[in-house]
Amino acid sequence: MMISASSLAFPGSKTLAGWWRQLSSHKPLSFAVGYLFLHWVEAPVVFSQARKIERFSLLILQALEMDSQRGETPLLERLQARLHLDRRVILQLLRTLQAEGLAGVQPDGNWSITARGRLGIRNAEVPVENCERRVFHFLERCNPAGARSHPPHFLKVRGAGGTPWQPGDSYPFDASLVRQCAEQSETWKQQFGFPLDICRIRNMAEGDADPSAWQHIILDRPERLLVVLALVAGPDQPRLLGFAARQEGWVLTSAEPVLVQNSGWQEIFPELSSPTLDALQQAWHAWSQPRGVTESQLAVCTIQMAGHRLRVQAPASVLDHLRTTRSEVFKGDSWILVGDGRVRTACNLEVKSA
Repeated sequence: MMISASSLAFPGSKTLAGWWRQLSSHKPLSFAVGYLFLHWVEAPVVFSQARKIERFSLLILQALEMDSQRGETPLLERLQARLHLDRRVILQLLRTLQAEGLAGVQPDGNWSITARGRLGIRNAEVPVENCERRVFHFLERCNPAGARSHPPHFLKVRGAGGTPWQPGDSYPFDASLVRQCAEQSETWKQQFGFPLDICRIRNMAEGDADPSAWQHIILDRPERLLVVLALVAGPDQPRLLGFAARQEGWVLTSAEPVLVQNSGWQEIFPELSSPTLDALQQAWHAWSQPRGVTESQLAVCTIQMAGHRLRVQAPASVLDHLRTTRSEVFKGDSWILVGDGRVRTACNLEVKSA
């Protein structure tokens, strides 16, 4: 189902002013309002987790490392002398270490420690693979008409459940996108918040003969989330914080962000870059025309974006007219939205004499 931005409801000036005040503790540089159309994807993952080596097993490994060099006395006898254990017990312990990939048998029949075993001695732990189902979010990136412009992009969203939406045939989700994320570089994963411990995404082929193979299925549950996206100061560049909002009553939850993007947000949200002059003019015209400002008066106005403010220099006739209408713009608390997409920049409107 095509969902055009024109069919979405956006808050008015008073709500935007209130939200700006709510965000003051985060010291925003600017903010925008938008609807995130997300694929809430549940997928089976294989992840790496550190496991402590039991103290006794660690002692066996250390003994094996010390006594693995060839000598006149067979290795098992040297281990018996060092550990004071029965030969059968030592063999059983070695087979346990072999099953864990910590020790192995050489072609000549001698036992030796593996690279994994040496890593275990050094760290007293080894990485092990486990399986579980995890949830990922992928953002639909569309033009104002609702057509997909780019493939969905991974987005780390914290909690905040949205409202369901039906993607239909217009927004199919390709499960390979999750696997592609797992195969990305560590730098990419750190930038976009993809879990570093995930080794790979499981698929049906891995468990065709397993009665629980259905657990390898990737599920897609589309959700729509209304958010306020605030740019705040960062060490090298602005950071992006996203806060959940609710259309009913236009309530904003500003205490904790549901989205934190230190870098790379320009790729995901190009709408947050400085609006074009044409977009600013359209927003100014859309605000002023219902208030009786004529086309000829608009033609001589100049506009400029400065931080979160849209500054308009207008002739005295425009200022006088707005004063007669008791416009809220002279109170410094008038806000407008710029753009026609799913994410729109909020601007504090400032009108002064040319």
